[in-house]
Amino acid sequence: MDFELHDDGVLKRPYLHDGYVLGIAIREKSSIEITVKDVQENHYQIRLNSVQRFRCEEFLEGNIIFDATIKSGAAPDDGSLRRLMPAPHPLAEQQYHSKAEQYLDEVQEKIKSGDLAFFEITASYGCTVLALCKAIQIIPLKA
Repeated sequence: MDFELHDDGVLKRPYLHDGYVLGIAIREKSSIEITVKDVQENHYQIRLNSVQRFRCEEFLEGNIIFDATIKSGAAPDDGSLRRLMPAPHPLAEQQYHSKAEQYLDEVQEKIKSGDLAFFEITASYGCTVLALCKAIQIIPLKA
């Protein structure tokens, strides 16, 4: 299935607002599968391929999606990217902070150029997902 985005990168089709994150599976070769359901009870699998970074926070019973965003070819939200790639410990030597900032800048450029994709699910309740990967597929599932 092709997916469609609003100009700001928010997923337009399939429309997942108020839907649910049902499960997350980490597969071999850096592949992650996120099973979601929309309010019409349609199920989808979001496949993140060649994942370089992944973070899932607050996975709870009844994870309600506020929105899902895909950024590739445009700058991602800096705050979200920094949550995925946090800075070194505040007491770490300056060289580590400098390297982390340089790496963050490189990643932002790769997202802007379309070489990488940044994926985010923000939650109304429960699960927030952040990921950096090479490709994203959304596949309809039979319930």
